[in-house]
Amino acid sequence: MTLTSSLRQTFVDKPSTVPRKQLAKSYLQAKNTQPQHYLSADCVVDELPRLQMQLADTQKKTVSFLDIIIKASAVALRQVPEANAVWENVRLTQKASILLPTLIFFPFDRAM
Repeated sequence: MTLTSSLRQTFVDKPSTVPRKQLAKSYLQAKNTQPQHYLSADCVVDELPRLQMQLADTQKKTVSFLDIIIKASAVALRQVPEANAVWENVRLTQKASILLPTLIFFPFDRAM
């Protein structure tokens, strides 16, 4: 088996639909026009299901795992404003506002 044939077996081509094209266009625009930086952390999230149930009971709302992660990230950036900074050519710029754009991928989405 050649490298090319083994690579072809690892993906499936999907037809381009209007929603897929729009998503790709907006994602590419954001990647090309917005400063990008990525952070990672290991988190213990064993208690999140219980927190979700508590919030559902008290707030009468469904709160997703992602909702909690985004809120926790925003709170952390408020508490440590030095972490909310980007390198812009010759200087480090600390941002006054918090922006957490999120792209969610649903691998089994039939609408797209």
